[in-house]
Amino acid sequence: MLVTEMLKLAPSAEQREALAATMRACNAAANRAAEVAFEHHTAGKIAVQKLVYADLRAGFALSAQMAIRSIAKACEAYRRDKNIKPVFRELGAVAYDQRILSWKGREAVSVLTLTGRIIVPVVYQGRWSTTGGATVRGQADLLYRDGMFFLAVVIDVPEAPRGDEPDEWLGVDLGIVNLATDSTGETHTGKGVRAVRRRNARLRATPAGQGHQVRQAASQGASPQGVPVRP
Repeated sequence: MLVTEMLKLAPSAEQREALAATMRACNAAANRAAEVAFEHHTAGKIAVQKLVYADLRAGFALSAQMAIRSIAKACEAYRRDKNIKPVFRELGAVAYDQRILSWKGREAVSVLTLTGRIIVPVVYQGRWSTTGGATVRGQADLLYRDGMFFLAVVIDVPEAPRGDEPDEWLGVDLGIVNLATDSTGETHTGKGVRAVRRRNARLRATPAGQGHQVRQAASQGASPQGVPVRP
């Protein structure tokens, strides 16, 4: 079962600055790539990469993979609506794949920044740490929310084992004439239910049954016709 977890990071003050600077550079590069995609009316990553890759590397001090991820972000956003030019927030989410992010156990993560790799503690691991056999799948998104840094990751959580399979099965076919017929051939007609209903209908039609209705209605403050009964 695949679930998305928000893993909280605990960077030092110096690491916070490095992460924020990297996010700003990646989003600025994505804005530049979006401009090129919009100008040339193309959402193809290869086409945009040929036009802007070198500029992103030189202008924003990005690594090769960071530049490629920024281009991919711009192209994916432009592809959704080619009538507008995408614009990304300064501290918008930045995608990290396995080439620029690696895990140090489950308590820390190695993240590439503009100034090199940093190892950041993970203070909340979610179901990744509490569920045995859980594994991280694919890329992670670095997020900044309310002054804190998070990694949004997709985790493959093993499903709970099912109980023992039954040795035998009973099939039931619902019908109109008969209520049901099971796989053993037994027919269930509802004959007993209908007999009780007919008996109750006969009782209600007799004087004794009508008197019972009157007494019951009177005890509830009403006549059978809904007219209030004086005590």
